[in-house]
Amino acid sequence: MKRLGFLVSGPPDVEPQAASVLCLTSPLGVEFILIDAENQLISGRASLEPRATWMATLLGGRASLATGQRDEAMSPGDIAYGSGDQAVAVKLKARCRLMFVRAPQVVTDHQADITGDVRVSYLATAAGSVRILSGLLRATGHVLQDLTARQLRPVELALTEFFTLWTVEREGHDLESRAHLRRLRQAIESQMPDPRLSLRRLADSEGVTARYVQKLFGANGETFSGYLRMRRLERCRLDLTSPQHAMRSIPEIYNRWGFKGATQFSRAFCRRFGASPRQVRRQARVDL
Repeated sequence: MKRLGFLVSGPPDVEPQAASVLCLTSPLGVEFILIDAENQLISGRASLEPRATWMATLLGGRASLATGQRDEAMSPGDIAYGSGDQAVAVKLKARCRLMFVRAPQVVTDHQADITGDVRVSYLATAAGSVRILSGLLRATGHVLQDLTARQLRPVELALTEFFTLWTVEREGHDLESRAHLRRLRQAIESQMPDPRLSLRRLADSEGVTARYVQKLFGANGETFSGYLRMRRLERCRLDLTSPQHAMRSIPEIYNRWGFKGATQFSRAFCRRFGASPRQVRRQARVDL
């Protein structure tokens, strides 16, 4: 669990039991994690991706959501959710199966404001769509062991639609512009490994003008180049701290995400994270 970035603990007077964890990451970086455990306290806080969004739905057993002020009982099918900077945890009591999904900001559209009060079986005001999402997550959990990362693509696309719907209903954003920006961000994710990716190339691939792309990012307080650099750096940092990529060299990792040279990458990485790539990798190994 710690290798996946979870903070895990158990009740002081109860011995934690053996647990099994299955994790599969979709093309956009959404982590689908199936947990089978009991007597565990699983935190949604994510030190590496505090702006990520997490959701957890109970497939079976007894659990509750601990927000620091109260514990709220969860029933199978209920959805708990929050952001990676929240001190919120799911308490697994009797033997439980939990489907946990952690989505980076590119999926949650950077605007899904769910950082306030955390609720169970409630997300924004779309109660009907929440029931549909619950069914989707439960079905995914039941067959996760038989899926490949590519087969998760329709599920992650559905998640982006849900987040867009909730954002529009809550904040009244223009649906068409929001949908266009989301598609541009997803196109960036798919083309990010290509060092030739540019504003013009992205605009041409999406059939719009470069000026329109800049306008959409500008309306969100961003620029195309700044967003692309930020996402490349975040993916590099995740790879540097992931045991799955422990055998990759640092040049292999930054080349994998479209950086052209060591100097360019190291300077940008240090400016963003306040530490060198080597220091981040070394600290991640110590934490494990």
